[in-house]
Amino acid sequence: MDINGGFEARVMYDQGLLSMVSFYGATIKPELTLDRSALTLQYETRAPNGSIQIKIIRYPHWVGALGENGNPAHPVSARFAGVDLFWPSHIEVTVPEGVDAETLFTTTAEGWVQKENFATNPEIGYLMEPDGSADPGKKILALSLSGNFPSWFKGVPKPEREGSAEELPDLPRENRPSRIVVISDSDFVTDLLQYTGSRQNLDFVIQAIDWLGNDEGLTGIRSRQSQTGRLDKISNPARRTQVMGFAQFLNVIIIPLAVIIGGLCLAWKRRQRAAKEPAADAGDKERT
Repeated sequence: MDINGGFEARVMYDQGLLSMVSFYGATIKPELTLDRSALTLQYETRAPNGSIQIKIIRYPHWVGALGENGNPAHPVSARFAGVDLFWPSHIEVTVPEGVDAETLFTTTAEGWVQKENFATNPEIGYLMEPDGSADPGKKILALSLSGNFPSWFKGVPKPEREGSAEELPDLPRENRPSRIVVISDSDFVTDLLQYTGSRQNLDFVIQAIDWLGNDEGLTGIRSRQSQTGRLDKISNPARRTQVMGFAQFLNVIIIPLAVIIGGLCLAWKRRQRAAKEPAADAGDKERT
């Protein structure tokens, strides 16, 4: 993504890493994945009269992965509270023999993809809507791989170090069990997190590191810790509008009205008490 060049998106040139990850079982598709569960984007633009405007929109390229779309059975995504992804792709499972793959989290059922004409500029939001080639449905955004992986370097000549006569050691004859976590977004732990203010991405990374290091005990402890969910996790626009309307009605009408009624009741009780006190004083004087 060229953020400083009109939000232009281009397919990343693969220098070998993506091919190797695909060989191990996770093919990251050269497509952009969008979702109705989207984060907000604030940006500057110019109005027709030349003045600068600040716009805040729901930007479907910034996917807010929800806790309900995580895999609670996996140590990395147990008690998953969600993560924020910026222009993610999605993953196709292509595991070789001896390797197990488990989905860590996905989009909502209202996810879709852009396959060729990448419309990413927030000013042309109407082009981001799904069309006939959008392939709607849940898309895998993160995947774990574990098992005895075949060697990507098998049969490849050993490289030679320039200026050194020392030969590199041979590859191990037998593969040992290993683990890999694949997330289809290279920006989810960058400075872009300042726009969302969320720590959930870092929490997820720590969980993944613990699992990759075979530290099951520490992973279990972290997964039992309470996590704060997102306040804007409702992705359905109609339901979100209903909840927002109820919250506004509760805070603007119900709570102030309850305070007023409570104040009137308290004032009435005080008046009743004040009216009884003079009568009681008069009775005491008569008896005296």
